[in-house]
Amino acid sequence: MNMCWNMIGEVGNMKVIKTKAVFDEEKCIGCTVCSKVCPADAIRFVNKKPVLEEEHCVGCSSCVEHCPKDAVKMEALENPRTIFCDPSKFEDKAIEELCLKAHFYPKMEICVCTRTKAEEVAAAILAGAKTPIDLARMTGIRTGCKCCCAETPLRMLNAAGIDPGEAPGYQWYGLTSTLWTMDEAVKEEYDGKYHFKDDIEFCEKCVEKGLERGSGYE
Repeated sequence: MNMCWNMIGEVGNMKVIKTKAVFDEEKCIGCTVCSKVCPADAIRFVNKKPVLEEEHCVGCSSCVEHCPKDAVKMEALENPRTIFCDPSKFEDKAIEELCLKAHFYPKMEICVCTRTKAEEVAAAILAGAKTPIDLARMTGIRTGCKCCCAETPLRMLNAAGIDPGEAPGYQWYGLTSTLWTMDEAVKEEYDGKYHFKDDIEFCEKCVEKGLERGSGYE
Protein backbone atom coordinates (compact mmCIF):
# COMPACT_ATOMS: atom_id res chain seq x y z
CA MET A 1 0.00 0.00 0.00
CA ASN A 2 2.78 2.47 0.85
CA MET A 3 4.40 1.75 -2.47
CA CYS A 4 1.15 2.63 -4.23
CA TRP A 5 0.86 5.93 -2.41
CA ASN A 6 4.37 6.89 -3.55
CA MET A 7 3.31 6.36 -7.14
CA ILE A 8 -0.18 7.77 -7.20
CA GLY A 9 -0.68 11.15 -5.59
CA GLU A 10 -3.71 13.39 -5.44
CA VAL A 11 -4.29 17.05 -6.24
CA GLY A 12 -7.85 17.92 -5.34
CA ASN A 13 -9.85 15.19 -7.07
CA MET A 14 -7.19 14.61 -9.72
CA LYS A 15 -4.95 11.56 -9.59
CA VAL A 16 -1.30 12.33 -10.26
CA ILE A 17 0.68 9.63 -12.05
CA LYS A 18 4.30 9.96 -10.97
CA THR A 19 5.96 6.78 -12.23
CA LYS A 20 5.98 4.27 -15.06
CA ALA A 21 7.00 0.63 -15.40
CA VAL A 22 10.42 -0.21 -16.85
CA PHE A 23 11.32 -3.76 -17.88
CA ASP A 24 14.61 -5.66 -17.73
CA GLU A 25 14.50 -7.80 -20.87
CA GLU A 26 17.41 -9.93 -19.67
CA LYS A 27 15.47 -11.05 -16.60
CA CYS A 28 12.07 -11.29 -18.30
CA ILE A 29 10.94 -14.84 -19.13
CA GLY A 30 7.89 -13.79 -21.14
CA CYS A 31 5.34 -15.23 -18.70
CA THR A 32 2.95 -12.28 -19.39
CA VAL A 33 1.80 -12.11 -15.76
CA CYS A 34 2.50 -8.37 -15.64
CA SER A 35 0.10 -7.72 -18.51
CA LYS A 36 -2.61 -9.87 -16.94
CA VAL A 37 -2.57 -8.05 -13.59
CA CYS A 38 -2.30 -4.52 -14.99
CA PRO A 39 -5.56 -2.71 -14.06
CA ALA A 40 -5.12 -0.33 -17.00
CA ASP A 41 -4.10 -3.04 -19.51
CA ALA A 42 -1.03 -1.01 -20.41
CA ILE A 43 1.41 -3.83 -21.20
CA ARG A 44 1.71 -5.70 -24.49
CA PHE A 45 4.04 -8.54 -25.44
CA VAL A 46 5.89 -8.40 -28.75
CA ASN A 47 8.14 -11.35 -29.59
CA LYS A 48 7.76 -12.48 -25.95
CA LYS A 49 9.05 -9.15 -24.66
CA PRO A 50 6.98 -6.60 -22.68
CA VAL A 51 6.17 -3.26 -24.26
CA LEU A 52 4.62 -0.49 -22.17
CA GLU A 53 1.88 1.74 -23.53
CA GLU A 54 3.07 4.66 -21.43
CA GLU A 55 0.00 6.78 -22.07
CA HIS A 56 -2.09 4.17 -20.24
CA CYS A 57 0.30 3.24 -17.40
CA VAL A 58 -1.09 4.44 -14.06
CA GLY A 59 2.06 3.79 -12.04
CA CYS A 60 0.34 1.38 -9.67
CA SER A 61 3.26 -1.12 -9.43
CA SER A 62 1.05 -4.19 -9.86
CA CYS A 63 3.52 -5.49 -12.44
CA VAL A 64 6.39 -5.06 -9.98
CA GLU A 65 4.51 -6.87 -7.23
CA HIS A 66 3.64 -9.89 -9.39
CA CYS A 67 6.75 -10.41 -11.53
CA PRO A 68 8.33 -13.76 -10.55
CA LYS A 69 11.78 -12.67 -11.77
CA ASP A 70 11.99 -9.11 -10.44
CA ALA A 71 12.21 -7.93 -14.03
CA VAL A 72 10.14 -4.78 -13.50
CA LYS A 73 10.87 -1.59 -11.64
CA MET A 74 9.13 1.76 -11.36
CA GLU A 75 10.86 4.82 -12.74
CA ALA A 76 9.94 8.43 -12.00
CA LEU A 77 8.22 10.27 -14.82
CA GLU A 78 9.99 13.37 -16.03
CA ASN A 79 6.58 14.99 -16.45
CA PRO A 80 3.93 13.61 -14.05
CA ARG A 81 0.43 13.59 -15.49
CA THR A 82 -3.05 13.77 -14.03
CA ILE A 83 -6.19 11.77 -14.73
CA PHE A 84 -9.66 12.94 -13.84
CA CYS A 85 -13.16 12.71 -15.28
CA ASP A 86 -15.08 15.87 -14.42
CA PRO A 87 -18.67 15.18 -13.22
CA SER A 88 -19.61 18.83 -13.75
CA LYS A 89 -19.61 18.22 -17.50
CA PHE A 90 -22.75 16.11 -17.12
CA GLU A 91 -26.21 16.75 -15.72
CA ASP A 92 -26.41 16.30 -11.96
CA LYS A 93 -29.55 14.20 -12.35
CA ALA A 94 -27.83 11.73 -14.71
CA ILE A 95 -24.87 11.37 -12.35
CA GLU A 96 -27.08 10.93 -9.30
CA GLU A 97 -29.39 8.40 -10.94
CA LEU A 98 -26.49 6.18 -11.99
CA CYS A 99 -24.82 6.34 -8.57
CA LEU A 100 -28.05 5.58 -6.71
CA LYS A 101 -28.79 2.65 -8.97
CA ALA A 102 -25.46 1.16 -7.85
CA HIS A 103 -26.43 1.99 -4.22
CA PHE A 104 -23.79 4.71 -3.83
CA TYR A 105 -24.22 8.43 -3.40
CA PRO A 106 -22.31 10.72 -5.80
CA LYS A 107 -19.74 12.05 -3.32
CA MET A 108 -19.03 8.62 -1.84
CA GLU A 109 -15.42 7.49 -2.19
CA ILE A 110 -15.76 4.06 -3.77
CA CYS A 111 -11.99 3.56 -4.03
CA VAL A 112 -10.39 4.75 -0.82
CA CYS A 113 -6.80 4.25 -2.03
CA THR A 114 -7.19 6.81 -4.80
CA ARG A 115 -10.16 8.63 -3.21
CA THR A 116 -12.15 8.23 -6.42
CA LYS A 117 -15.77 9.23 -5.95
CA ALA A 118 -18.82 7.53 -7.44
CA GLU A 119 -19.71 10.69 -9.34
CA GLU A 120 -16.38 10.62 -11.18
CA VAL A 121 -16.88 7.00 -12.21
CA ALA A 122 -20.43 7.83 -13.30
CA ALA A 123 -19.04 10.68 -15.40
CA ALA A 124 -16.54 8.33 -17.04
CA ILE A 125 -19.33 5.89 -17.89
CA LEU A 126 -21.44 8.69 -19.34
CA ALA A 127 -18.36 9.71 -21.32
CA GLY A 128 -18.13 6.25 -22.86
CA ALA A 129 -16.27 3.92 -20.47
CA LYS A 130 -17.30 0.30 -21.05
CA THR A 131 -14.93 -1.72 -18.85
CA PRO A 132 -13.03 -1.47 -15.54
CA ILE A 133 -9.94 -0.90 -17.68
CA ASP A 134 -11.51 2.20 -19.21
CA LEU A 135 -12.46 3.41 -15.75
CA ALA A 136 -8.93 2.87 -14.40
CA ARG A 137 -7.47 4.86 -17.28
CA MET A 138 -10.03 7.66 -17.01
CA THR A 139 -10.36 8.03 -13.23
CA GLY A 140 -7.56 6.06 -11.56
CA ILE A 141 -10.01 3.82 -9.70
CA ARG A 142 -8.59 0.49 -8.43
CA THR A 143 -4.99 1.55 -9.03
CA GLY A 144 -4.03 1.67 -5.36
CA CYS A 145 -4.25 -1.67 -3.56
CA LYS A 146 -5.97 -3.17 -6.65
CA CYS A 147 -8.01 -5.46 -4.38
CA CYS A 148 -10.66 -3.82 -2.20
CA CYS A 149 -12.01 -1.63 -5.01
CA ALA A 150 -12.29 -4.31 -7.70
CA GLU A 151 -16.05 -4.67 -7.21
CA THR A 152 -17.24 -1.05 -7.23
CA PRO A 153 -16.41 -0.34 -10.91
CA LEU A 154 -18.35 -3.47 -11.87
CA ARG A 155 -21.34 -2.32 -9.81
CA MET A 156 -21.31 1.05 -11.52
CA LEU A 157 -21.09 -0.50 -14.98
CA ASN A 158 -23.87 -2.94 -14.13
CA ALA A 159 -26.05 -0.05 -12.93
CA ALA A 160 -25.55 1.54 -16.34
CA GLY A 161 -26.62 -1.69 -18.05
CA ILE A 162 -23.12 -2.35 -19.35
CA ASP A 163 -21.60 -5.84 -19.51
CA PRO A 164 -17.80 -5.45 -19.63
CA GLY A 165 -17.40 -8.96 -20.96
CA GLU A 166 -14.41 -11.12 -20.15
CA ALA A 167 -11.25 -9.49 -18.84
CA PRO A 168 -8.10 -9.79 -20.98
CA GLY A 169 -6.26 -11.04 -17.90
CA TYR A 170 -7.01 -11.14 -14.18
CA GLN A 171 -8.48 -7.63 -13.96
CA TRP A 172 -11.99 -8.77 -12.99
CA TYR A 173 -14.04 -11.93 -12.49
CA GLY A 174 -17.62 -10.70 -12.40
CA LEU A 175 -20.02 -9.33 -9.82
CA THR A 176 -20.38 -10.83 -6.37
CA SER A 177 -23.68 -10.97 -4.50
CA THR A 178 -24.85 -7.96 -2.53
CA LEU A 179 -27.75 -7.41 -0.16
CA TRP A 180 -29.77 -6.18 -3.13
CA THR A 181 -28.97 -9.02 -5.54
CA MET A 182 -28.95 -11.99 -3.18
CA ASP A 183 -31.51 -14.67 -4.00
CA GLU A 184 -34.72 -14.14 -2.03
CA ALA A 185 -34.89 -17.85 -1.17
CA VAL A 186 -31.47 -17.60 0.49
CA LYS A 187 -32.58 -14.57 2.47
CA GLU A 188 -35.67 -16.40 3.68
CA GLU A 189 -33.72 -19.52 4.63
CA TYR A 190 -31.25 -17.60 6.78
CA ASP A 191 -33.54 -14.82 7.97
CA GLY A 192 -33.38 -16.02 11.56
CA LYS A 193 -29.59 -15.76 11.71
CA TYR A 194 -29.01 -12.60 9.69
CA HIS A 195 -30.70 -9.24 9.32
CA PHE A 196 -30.86 -8.69 5.58
CA LYS A 197 -33.81 -6.27 5.62
CA ASP A 198 -32.34 -4.24 8.45
CA ASP A 199 -28.98 -4.10 6.70
CA ILE A 200 -30.57 -2.90 3.46
CA GLU A 201 -32.50 -0.21 5.33
CA PHE A 202 -29.32 0.90 7.11
CA CYS A 203 -27.32 1.09 3.86
CA GLU A 204 -30.07 3.02 2.12
CA LYS A 205 -30.25 5.48 5.01
CA CYS A 206 -26.49 5.98 4.71
CA VAL A 207 -26.93 6.83 1.04
CA GLU A 208 -29.77 9.23 1.88
CA LYS A 209 -27.61 10.94 4.50
CA GLY A 210 -24.76 11.13 2.03
CA LEU A 211 -27.01 12.87 -0.46
CA GLU A 212 -28.15 15.34 2.19
CA ARG A 213 -24.63 16.02 3.42
CA GLY A 214 -22.99 16.01 0.01
CA SER A 215 -19.67 14.90 1.48
CA GLY A 216 -17.35 12.02 0.70
CA TYR A 217 -16.32 8.90 2.58
CA GLU A 218 -16.70 9.36 6.34
